[in-house]
Amino acid sequence: AVSKKIPDVVLPIPYPQREQSVYQTIESTMAISAQDVKTLRDRTGAGMGDCKKALEETAGDMDAAIEILRKKGAATASKRADKDANEGVVATATSDDRSSAAIVEVNCETDFVARNEEFSSFARSLAGHVLATKPASIEALLASDLNGVAVQTQLNDLLAKFNERIEIRRYEVVETSGGYVADYVHNGDKLGVLVEFGAANEGLNDVGRDVAMQVAAMNPGYVRREEVPAD
Repeated sequence: AVSKKIPDVVLPIPYPQREQSVYQTIESTMAISAQDVKTLRDRTGAGMGDCKKALEETAGDMDAAIEILRKKGAATASKRADKDANEGVVATATSDDRSSAAIVEVNCETDFVARNEEFSSFARSLAGHVLATKPASIEALLASDLNGVAVQTQLNDLLAKFNERIEIRRYEVVETSGGYVADYVHNGDKLGVLVEFGAANEGLNDVGRDVAMQVAAMNPGYVRREEVPAD
């Protein structure tokens, strides 16, 4: 007798089960839409790939995805702590009556980031915040809320987007009683000046700016002639 091998039999998946499997695959694929990714990018400024990954990790939960991106920014800060942040911008803010003003310096690693409008806008907002709140230290500034979000959190958001070390290097607030504070930021936002005048008058609007520009150009070491050492 000749024996014949019976071929393996592959049973078809029943139609309802197959339909469910296909549906689940489509549902999983469509759970993270391009619009979701764009919305998260608009809210955080992070890269499209990072936004998509964060949404996938959180099953589309937008708030949880934002938290993941912020933690990534904090992790980036730790990893890049030994990097040099020698680029950046200077921003100023003045009160309406020009009796006070603030100046801040925010640093990053590359000129490419320093020229980014989002980075510059953050520095300008920070200058206004410093003028309004007059924080006692950098630590107090980082812990304070700017537009409802902690300054440190906003720094982490920038870190997550640009993948660079970003830090607030220094700030200063100048206040005068009955005087006038002029400000000037040189083209490119690399150099800024505040000049305090003892009395306020309408003519200082133009003269004050001219003096501030001269200070930026010459970087004088003294204000009055008698302050200059005899030697």
